[in-house]
Amino acid sequence: MKDYHYLTVEQLKNEFPDAFVLLLNPDFDKDFELIGGYFVATDKREKNLFAKVKDIDAEYKAIKTFYTGKVVIPDNVIICL
Repeated sequence: MKDYHYLTVEQLKNEFPDAFVLLLNPDFDKDFELIGGYFVATDKREKNLFAKVKDIDAEYKAIKTFYTGKVVIPDNVIICL
């Protein structure tokens, strides 16, 4: 892929702590956990990454955003799956 470098999740977490990351062609393991992908951009706000998708000049199968920091759920919040 043109000018995009493959980075693992660990590399992304180390290089961009507490940020959202935009990846092309993400890889997943057999348990569907993210392994890595071709790094495009990072931002403190996820919605800012979606504007960058239109500027991508490459063939890709999929895009993925994820947060590199810890997600803190307040005690007064219940999450139902």
